[in-house]
Formats: sequence, structure tokens, C-alpha cells
Amino acid sequence: MLQATKVSAIHATTDELPSPIDALIALISERAAADSPHLQLLPTISSSERRAFRLGAGIALATEAWRLSRRQREVLVLAAQGFTNKQMAFELGCCPKTIEVHVTGLLKKSGVASRNELVAKLIHTCT
Repeated sequence: MLQATKVSAIHATTDELPSPIDALIALISERAAADSPHLQLLPTISSSERRAFRLGAGIALATEAWRLSRRQREVLVLAAQGFTNKQMAFELGCCPKTIEVHVTGLLKKSGVASRNELVAKLIHTCT
């Protein structure tokens, strides 16, 4: 398991690197034949799809670094999508108070004070 300090150290040394999806696009562009039909699809990847990829990668890293439970991970995914506690409770089949407990646990594990900071930290993890 990656420790939070290791993730921070890795991130600090990779700030100048392209995002994972940009690196993947560059690699495919490099290796694909110029007339490849797959190469023509690459420009169609939207910025929202790139953001979703980065967010997914951030959630994977956060799950390891912060040692999240399965349920905390589910709550983190929904919080990152902008769900309210009530919406999360409905989606996950539990009561809003349970979601509050999970959000509080996420805030403590991530070392931030608000949901907005949590999502910002999550996005910053993989950009």
C-alpha cells in the first residue's frame, strides 16, 4: 500500500509530466500508423472525458493512500460528482446520517476541512 507521504513525494517529482491520459494519447499517436482509423478517434476525446479519467485515477490513488473502506470509496465517488448527503443516501440505500459519518471519516483521513477541499485534493492528486 502506498503511504500518503510516498504519494506526495511521487506527485512532487512528476509535476512536469503530462496527465496519464495525455501520455496515453501521445503513446498511441506515436505507435499508430499514420493511416490508422484509431488515430483519427483520438482528437474526439473531450475535456470532460479527460477530467473523468483524472478523477478516477485520483480516487484509485486516494483509496490506497488514505486507506479507505469500500463504503468510504463509494461516498468519495459520489461526493466528487457533486451529490448531496441525501442523494448519496438514496443511491447507496442508507440514511443521510450514515453518509455524514462516512464524509467525516473521509475529511479526517484526507486531512481537509470541507467537501470542496476534499474534491480539490482528489483532483490535484492526478493532475
